Amino acid sequence: VLTFRSMRQRLAAVGLVCVIVASVVTGAQSPSAAPTKSSIKNPVTVRGKYLSLVVGSNATTVAPGAQVTLLVEVTPRPRMHLYAPGQAGYIPVNLSVAENPAFTTKAPVYPASTPYTFAPTAEAVKVYAGQFMIRADLVVASSAALKSRAAKGDTLSVAGAFEYQACDDAVCYRPEKLPVEWKLGLTGKKE
Repeated sequence: VLTFRSMRQRLAAVGLVCVIVASVVTGAQSPSAAPTKSSIKNPVTVRGKYLSLVVGSNATTVAPGAQVTLLVEVTPRPRMHLYAPGQAGYIPVNLSVAENPAFTTKAPVYPASTPYTFAPTAEAVKVYAGQFMIRADLVVASSAALKSRAAKGDTLSVAGAFEYQACDDAVCYRPEKLPVEWKLGLTGKKE
């Protein structure tokens, strides 16, 4: 006989295993492959209902014509998981950057997901159950207008959004879309 209490204990154990696996996977990455919070320049914390984000970049300044990497460190609340891109049937995490003639961005790069099996239905899904980092390369245009702004030490604002749906071992919550913004100092010198 499977009681509510024993089922809840089993689900909690499955969640704990996913968190442990995610921690091991995240810890196994080399420092160059996964920036740490301390390596995020100009960090800004954005808080959602079920997670927190640290938004920043790999450099504090960027010159026209140069590339910079936008970074988003995602930390779900305990016992929460988020669905990875490519997971059918659920709303996966999605980082978008607003188009702007001042720059071009490449598609975001997401880390490998962790497999998660929902015990009552035996459904296997791809999730993030612990802290992870998303990267997106941005190349600043080398227009005369941007060179002029760089000579004045102006700031380049990059707007975006982070969308996700968080779930725990019992329920999935309403999707949330968080506005994010990166501020990059413009400089005439390429780093």
